[in-house]
Amino acid sequence: MAIIKYQKNSGFTLVETLFMAGIMALAVLSMLVPYILSQQLLVYSKHRIQATNMCLAQMETVKNTSYDSLATGTAVESSLTMDPGTAATGDEILATRTTVVTQNPSEDIKTINVTVGWSNNILGRAVTGSETMTSYLTRR
Repeated sequence: MAIIKYQKNSGFTLVETLFMAGIMALAVLSMLVPYILSQQLLVYSKHRIQATNMCLAQMETVKNTSYDSLATGTAVESSLTMDPGTAATGDEILATRTTVVTQNPSEDIKTINVTVGWSNNILGRAVTGSETMTSYLTRR
């Protein structure tokens, strides 16, 4: 009769396996937070670039107007679509563009301020932003 000698298994116990699964879950979650924050920053940056382009377009339009025909005052354009690609899904971001033209009384200089402001929801958080550009127009 042969005697069989049992040796201790060198595998992991259930408690050790659950403990390691918990550590792995924490590691995955800690890597997920920076990913989510970077996605929020990416969306905000995209909207900021679009707002800058809207400011530039308005600034070029105003600067191509002659000095004498450029009236001083404030013009507000609301409900401008920032991202036309999202209009089909209903997730469009609307912006308001404000153009203010003032004249310096002591000189022949008109100051042009263009501001584009927007508000949207990024991953459940309300985010607002605005971009402003200033330029000066003189008589030629």
